Amino acid sequence: METNGTILRTKEYKRWRSDLQRGARRLTRYSRFCAWAERRRTESFKNTRFYCRFWVLLALAYLLGYFLTRDYYHGWYGVLCTFFDVSVFNGIRADWSLVWKIGKLLLQLGGILLIVFSVITLFKKGIKAKYFEFVYYGQSAGYMENQHSVCCTGPPGAGKTSLGGDMAVCVARRRWEDLKYEYHTRKRRIRTCIQMGMTEELEKFKAIEESYLFFKRRERCYIPCLATTLGMRVCGRYAYKANNKFFLQMQRVPEYCVIFDDESGSTKGANTSSTVNDNVADFYRYVRHYGDFMIIMTEQGDDGAGKYIRKCLDNTIYCKMQKWILKPGFLLRLDNRLRARLIRLEETGKYKPRFNTFVYYFDAIVRTIGYRQISYRNMGNVEHDDGALKGKEGTYILPSRLIYDYDDRSYRFTYKALDLPLELEGWERLTLRAEDDLRNYSVVRESPRNAENEKAV
Repeated sequence: METNGTILRTKEYKRWRSDLQRGARRLTRYSRFCAWAERRRTESFKNTRFYCRFWVLLALAYLLGYFLTRDYYHGWYGVLCTFFDVSVFNGIRADWSLVWKIGKLLLQLGGILLIVFSVITLFKKGIKAKYFEFVYYGQSAGYMENQHSVCCTGPPGAGKTSLGGDMAVCVARRRWEDLKYEYHTRKRRIRTCIQMGMTEELEKFKAIEESYLFFKRRERCYIPCLATTLGMRVCGRYAYKANNKFFLQMQRVPEYCVIFDDESGSTKGANTSSTVNDNVADFYRYVRHYGDFMIIMTEQGDDGAGKYIRKCLDNTIYCKMQKWILKPGFLLRLDNRLRARLIRLEETGKYKPRFNTFVYYFDAIVRTIGYRQISYRNMGNVEHDDGALKGKEGTYILPSRLIYDYDDRSYRFTYKALDLPLELEGWERLTLRAEDDLRNYSVVRESPRNAENEKAV
């Protein structure tokens, strides 16, 4: 015991204990920072408000400083004009009154420009951000109010999957509330329905009850009333998996379910119009009757899906393009500098784990600031020439970081050459040889008749 007491009193032990405690505190702070950053990288609205609030406060601070430093005797001189004193130059022979007038004029002009810039900053980065947030919530509440089947089309990167997924999540939330309301109101009317012999109402309640209990038991793990053909996650909960058994009527779909079919033309394209299974065509025809379902699809073109689908659509939304608005330009420039420094440190062997973590989360948080603006045009039902929605153009506003998680490379494991080794050849000349001509390799699928003719020859 005396030996242990002697060791505990040594400077080396005290220094070691101090270093250990300091390291534990640093590790705790590091863990707290990672947990905080992990939460903030999913909060697009909060990050945008915080960023815009900074610029608003900066503009207000300048305006306050401008008014506090105003010279009420001589007029508007600007921020520094009150403290500008030319009496220190009395020993120099010059017409300082003219210099003072010119300087006062320049300061006044500069003050006016800064005032204008401050007001523009306040409106652009403060009020506009809040306006877009209100627009999004109003827009999401009005998704598919009088519709049951919608298809979002457009080129790759135009925002059709982002828009379709956002619509699916928001509509599924509304449908879940509708299902709960229907279940709880009908549940209290069972005795009345039995006494009055309302058999049809009892049958409706049975289907609603089964769907409600199915979703309710799995509500902690899965999103109620949402089935998708690609993996989607909202606040840690996954969507249900939708497959072709839904459309073939080989698997029962719960009542009030929202089905999000991404790239629907890959399995139900225009080439299936004449050979489609009757159950699939009936599913789209009677989508509202079977279970009051809602279908949201995405496809590259308005003619990519089969005709039996196109004629049942309420609307086809052509997404033209999407752009990032309210982009944090200053933070993006800083982020590019940090990323360049990280790459330089990694390639020179100077690994800094905390710096790498900071850059990773900083980049992730910065890219959640702002909104996506998707320009669209309503095509209506493309099988008909009329319609109230046809020709209407506008923009959809989505948060920069979507309210759901999905992999924008969901189909990468279906790439046929995924397991092949990387064997790329480099160019050695500017002209083409015969073996380099792409026309020598056809990308058209050969028909059996052509193959038989070639063999016969």
